[in-house]
Amino acid sequence: MTSRRKRGRITKAPRPSAPQPIDGAGEAPATEPTSRVSNLALRFVTAGVGIPILLLLIFVIPQPGFFVVVAGAIGIGAAEAITMMLPRERDKLYVGVPIAVGLSTILYLARAPAAVAAAGVGLVVATLVLFLFRPGAMETTAKRLSFFLFAVAYPALLLTPVGLLHRRSDGPWWVLLVLALTWLADTGAYFAGRFLGRHKLMPAVSPAKTVEGAVGAVLAATVAALVVVGFFLPRVPLWQAAILGAVGGVLNILGDLSESMLKRSVGVKDSGTLLPGHGGMLDRVDALMFTGPAVWLFAELIVGT
Repeated sequence: MTSRRKRGRITKAPRPSAPQPIDGAGEAPATEPTSRVSNLALRFVTAGVGIPILLLLIFVIPQPGFFVVVAGAIGIGAAEAITMMLPRERDKLYVGVPIAVGLSTILYLARAPAAVAAAGVGLVVATLVLFLFRPGAMETTAKRLSFFLFAVAYPALLLTPVGLLHRRSDGPWWVLLVLALTWLADTGAYFAGRFLGRHKLMPAVSPAKTVEGAVGAVLAATVAALVVVGFFLPRVPLWQAAILGAVGGVLNILGDLSESMLKRSVGVKDSGTLLPGHGGMLDRVDALMFTGPAVWLFAELIVGT
């Protein structure tokens, strides 16, 4: 046994304590249930406050005001994406966020294909000029430029359709449909995965997600679509609503997994800390950014004005 002398006496060196086992989330298993319960409670509290506010924004404020809310979410999402992908270039936020919001505004106001094309060209040119004058390390410029371009376009292109959906004559109900698809799919995935989950869905991307949870998400989204369409969107046949709900459930999972892939690739747990218990803006709208465009295309191309 190791020993040491101290003032003429021999004392035993303290025995190192055994390391506590740590699980994948960085918490000791003994504290995991409490942590999980407290986090779930925080999520419910945040949702209980946020959902009434969202419903108020959807049904009370006029269309331009609702788009301002969407544009704000796009700006926050772009800031989170730039921070995740270019953590050492926070100065790019001052250019990237306005570009993202500007691109979304052009898409919202555009009435002609030429305007949409001009917005895309402007995004690429503005990004190239920005890095031309502030290139940083030349050997990584192309990679960082690509990161920046994606971080700006990702929320701008995929969230703007929610604002376009609200602009329809029955737009608030369509936005409610998108939110119901997202919320119910998330809820169905959570409970089906927790109580029935046995088979991992894509463990390399998101270890906690299961095939059973994915099935629960699709079923819950289908029910959500049938309920919202059945009560508030009578022009849509229920069989189309069922298909839209099932597709929305699949897209919900793909959106969630895509955001998990991005976060895992840059080594972060959450995109931000905007919402207690829910992470950042991108953590909350990742599925919405897939379901929103799909529902908007369905409303425009299948249902019509």
